[in-house]
Amino acid sequence: MDGGSVTMIPAGSLKNVVACSWFRRSMSNKTLIFRYELPPKSKYQYGMAYTGRETIKQYCSLHVVNLTLKDSDVYHIYKERHENQTSELGNAFLMIAEAEQRTKLTGKAIAGIVLKIKTKTQRPPLWTILLASKTEEHPPSPKTIRPPSILKGDGAR
Repeated sequence: MDGGSVTMIPAGSLKNVVACSWFRRSMSNKTLIFRYELPPKSKYQYGMAYTGRETIKQYCSLHVVNLTLKDSDVYHIYKERHENQTSELGNAFLMIAEAEQRTKLTGKAIAGIVLKIKTKTQRPPLWTILLASKTEEHPPSPKTIRPPSILKGDGAR
């Protein structure tokens, strides 16, 4: 299976964010996809995990094209702020799977993403849920929800 695209849109604010870095699997120099410094610099630094299929989009979102089953992984974003301000760290699990033959999207790729932004604020974290398909007939629409209070303290961070 090859094809399709997905955009991972981080929750949270871009206020005072100076750079966004995306990583695949874990956060290290080896797993850096790219680092983008926001305007006025607008500078890109491509990392070792960059495949040429990833681009940065609006709101520091990560757009990946020509999805394959090997793209299933955990993705991390680090939104860096100035030294005296709190930066944000988020992660998302992207799962690519073949659709069953009897579904409406026969033979198409379906991706589900859950993105959680961790901050030092007292508010419950936001989860952004996106669905993407190989066809662009029905483009995905992001939905942001607050997790139920039952998730607090269950160890799922």
